[in-house]
Amino acid sequence: MKKIITLILVLLLVACTAALADTIVLKTGERVSGSITKETKDSVTLETGFGELTIPRAGILRIEKDAASGGEYEKKCSRLARKHRELAKWCEDKGLAEESERHASAANELDAGASEAVESHASNEEVLEAVWKTVREKFYDRKTYNGCDWGSMKDKYLSRAKSAKSKRELYDVCNEMLSELKASHCYLWSPYVWKYHVENEFKGEKSVQLGIEILKEDGAYFVRTVYDGGPSADAGVEVGEELVTLNGTPAGESELLVVKDGISTAKRLLYTIRAGEGESVSLGLRRRRDGIAVDVKVAAGETSMLEAAKNSIRVDRRGGRNLGYIHLWHFMNRGMVDVMREAISGPIKDCDGLVLDIRGRGGSPYVIREVLRMFTGGIWAKPTVLVVDEDTSSAKELFAHYWKSNKLGPVVGRTTAGHVLGSGMTTMPDGSVLLLAMTDVRRMTRGVSLEGKGVEPDVKVEKDFKYCAGSNPVVEKAFEVLKKKLEGGSEAPMIKRNGEKKKAA
Repeated sequence: MKKIITLILVLLLVACTAALADTIVLKTGERVSGSITKETKDSVTLETGFGELTIPRAGILRIEKDAASGGEYEKKCSRLARKHRELAKWCEDKGLAEESERHASAANELDAGASEAVESHASNEEVLEAVWKTVREKFYDRKTYNGCDWGSMKDKYLSRAKSAKSKRELYDVCNEMLSELKASHCYLWSPYVWKYHVENEFKGEKSVQLGIEILKEDGAYFVRTVYDGGPSADAGVEVGEELVTLNGTPAGESELLVVKDGISTAKRLLYTIRAGEGESVSLGLRRRRDGIAVDVKVAAGETSMLEAAKNSIRVDRRGGRNLGYIHLWHFMNRGMVDVMREAISGPIKDCDGLVLDIRGRGGSPYVIREVLRMFTGGIWAKPTVLVVDEDTSSAKELFAHYWKSNKLGPVVGRTTAGHVLGSGMTTMPDGSVLLLAMTDVRRMTRGVSLEGKGVEPDVKVEKDFKYCAGSNPVVEKAFEVLKKKLEGGSEAPMIKRNGEKKKAA
């Protein structure tokens, strides 16, 4: 049998021509050419001149996909995406909000589609060079690169990229290089994170995950967010708990812990936990600083931030009044506008006031405008308190800025991230996606610069989320402020005088 298989393989190696698109290089050194028709985690199926051949991945050294078809397609997608972005900016300048959003969405979809045609086995050197080149050509400040000698960065990081032993290590090197720009929205997403934790949100689709985000701080890992109604929430995981282990392995050493988001620069890295369909992960969680870690098993399931926003809507009875709450987890999809509309016309319609929580990732200027119109246009005119924190970034910060400018209600929480540069996405040769700052958005704030500064809350909450047993201090404070506002009082903001904090008169 072995001899027959070897003979067939030799015939294929000799007979297949260069006209066939893809080549599989075996660990034995032989090359098999054809067109790849199917890929799984265990094997690759190739259509050859003699029919289909399925090759186990264990015997594959690398896959060389057709550079002409893949590379050309990617270039065409990138050119068309650039035209859509130019048109989106023109529409925005002309006040055509909906048309601007449509072209911006088309650009993002083209960038995402290009990733499917890109060679997934590109070398580390090719990936780092592509990141470096994209910054050189598209960064918003190509005169000074924000004070960075970008021309020397490729040589500075190339040897480390070449010697990286894993994709995770390679992306860490690339992101360290990007951090030299000292600008927000400069980050390389892995193909996994892009597909299951970013692209799905742009599309308004669910993905299989645990519905949780982890923040590393002071050498420890803490549950930063838990998606409302998601798998982790259903399992009883709460914000503020310390993540000690994953399936018995120390959290920091576990391959399941994947960097999800570095938009807020390397100072605050958010992680997610990798889990596929039908998989369960055991989380060793410590609720109190001096407590004992307890294992909680979480089964992966379909969820998303859009779904979490729908599940966040609730009515709290406090002080004899009905107070509404909704968490708009991001502004990346127009579905968030629908969630807001349905909330104020349905479950919270008869509430006396509202806590509007916008902590988290930003998104689209169109979504900002549509949500704001519900408050400036009188659709919702009842007292409302806005919630922000240090992870409130990008378009969310523009929202908070407009909210304060229009005096729509108190802002409670912590100073926002200060990461407010307009960005775009470009697919790299291995399917990873580069988020890059491409424009200064001060024209949207009438010259006010929020980059590096953020938006200050009217009422600042000093207590942070760690070991808070799921209580969310900023949200609790927002309910207090709303209750006082309804009772006719007000919560005066804290100001600094001579180094001491006092209430404003």
